[in-house]
Amino acid sequence: MSRTVVQRKPRRATVPVARSAWAQLKLGWGSAYDFQRHGPVVRAVRRDGLGWITANSPEQLGPLVAADYAERPVPRTAAG
Repeated sequence: MSRTVVQRKPRRATVPVARSAWAQLKLGWGSAYDFQRHGPVVRAVRRDGLGWITANSPEQLGPLVAADYAERPVPRTAAG
């Protein structure tokens, strides 16, 4: 008597992918700031209309956004 054994593909190990600095900004601060790219310049516009921040890269913009928010928090509204 012979048995048929079903062979399954081995599961692929999932490796966490580091989010880009741009994606991290949008994920962490997107409810308080609107992020824009203007050529080589990136900008975070406060959603309360009280200004914006510019930098040369998302990596430079992140700490500036955090400092701006610490000084003057932006009201976060629920999406929908």
